[in-house]
Amino acid sequence: MGKIENADKRGYLETPFRLFHLEDTRGGDIPYHYHEFHKLILFLSGDVRYLIEGRNYLLKEGDILLIPAYAIHQPMISGEEAYSRYILWIRPESLERWNLTDGFSICEEQNAYLLKRNRYDRSELMGLLQRLEKTETEKEYGWEALKEALFIEIATQVSRAVLQTGPSLREHEELSDPRIDAILQYMNQNLTEDLSVEALSGHFYLSKSWLMHRFKEIANCTIHQYVLQKRLILSTQKLLEQTSAEQAARESGFTDYSTFLRAFRRVYGVTPREYVRYHTQTDLRSAPEYNE
Repeated sequence: MGKIENADKRGYLETPFRLFHLEDTRGGDIPYHYHEFHKLILFLSGDVRYLIEGRNYLLKEGDILLIPAYAIHQPMISGEEAYSRYILWIRPESLERWNLTDGFSICEEQNAYLLKRNRYDRSELMGLLQRLEKTETEKEYGWEALKEALFIEIATQVSRAVLQTGPSLREHEELSDPRIDAILQYMNQNLTEDLSVEALSGHFYLSKSWLMHRFKEIANCTIHQYVLQKRLILSTQKLLEQTSAEQAARESGFTDYSTFLRAFRRVYGVTPREYVRYHTQTDLRSAPEYNE
């Protein structure tokens, strides 16, 4: 089981968007991680369960996942059937340019990331992705303009579907719990507050033992692991906004700077200053084999 406390940033995206069409038979879990760009996944086949920000999704053919930038996620792949999918990496500013941010924004606000296969025109979207793939491969006259036009149409279709039907909170009741949903929402909105098990159990009138057991059952990590990683991700965003390390720590919910520094170095392998310095360097982990 991948530990959320070891979640890392994977992949760098220097172009407005990037399309992958992947199929493999690897099994096992990929560690918890996040990206600094949005990710859209059209699931085609396989036996895959996805954990996104504490939500647990068993995927069916045609399901779409919309994973916003900085959202912690982990695919859990099992079985012998090939895991096939289209993946579209999208820089947030690419959607902002065309005012197409609502799809990912709604998913982030509602902490719900699944667009079910019966809530959009599957044949139309599949056709657009196949055309985009062909355009990028063949690179015929005008391919760059056509590529951008196809991307805009894909983003428009998906955003419309989310606006019209809304993302799904859950696919299987046994993998969800409204009480844990409420706690996840509270934690994400109050990262600078006391989010210890004791504080949360008192706030929500739940026993500590039940809360710890049920949260790990649903989210596949402990409360401490989840909160720590969310605070660290928030600190990296603040660091890249030129906030000092001490202030970034305080504004991310760390009451002790030495605790923050130890956690930061353990997870990212560098100091906050080094993180900012080397942040823009290209990382070979953007290669397709690291895609989920």
